[in-house]
Amino acid sequence: MRKPSAVALIAATALLLAVSVADARVLAKGYAIAQVSVTDSHPGVMQVKVTSVPNQSALVTWDMVCSHGLSAGSKMGQFTARTPIVRTMAKPMAHPTSCIISASAQIQGASGGVVRVFILD
Repeated sequence: MRKPSAVALIAATALLLAVSVADARVLAKGYAIAQVSVTDSHPGVMQVKVTSVPNQSALVTWDMVCSHGLSAGSKMGQFTARTPIVRTMAKPMAHPTSCIISASAQIQGASGGVVRVFILD
């Protein structure tokens, strides 16, 4: 059996590179919000990933402002899902040269719960 090459392993790892990450902890019975923001040049498929301990329902919001030449556009979204979550964020235009992306995730629960939000490129 052939072993995967180092180049293939590096390429596969790069596809799921976390561009930015943030986390928050529930300090008392209530909620926690983790928010992350990043500027990305020539972004690929942008995804928001949310994890929590314990797994639970999370409210996820995101927005993206992109530009290409003299054109600009924005998109935003919001959804609720059970962690772990990975969702693709739709870009406002094809082949932008630059995007500013932000995402947040909110959980509710008992003290000690943790939520983490990632932006993946």
